Amino acid sequence: MTAALGFSSKLFDLISDSFQAEAKSKAMTIPEMKAELTDMLASLRRPLLIVLDDIDRLSGDELKLLFQL
Repeated sequence: MTAALGFSSKLFDLISDSFQAEAKSKAMTIPEMKAELTDMLASLRRPLLIVLDDIDRLSGDELKLLFQL
């Protein structure tokens, strides 16, 4: 179980880094990022559970962006 969580954490870090790099290179708007994320999630074969932890540590701008997405 611990190995799976570690793998998941690394996977989400890579996905996050990828989104950040692509967003910077394309200067995507929130609606564009949302559409791309929607397409990616729709292509998954299994449901995805997202747990948000420690969101109280985000800045106001980061928190706003999180909920917009």
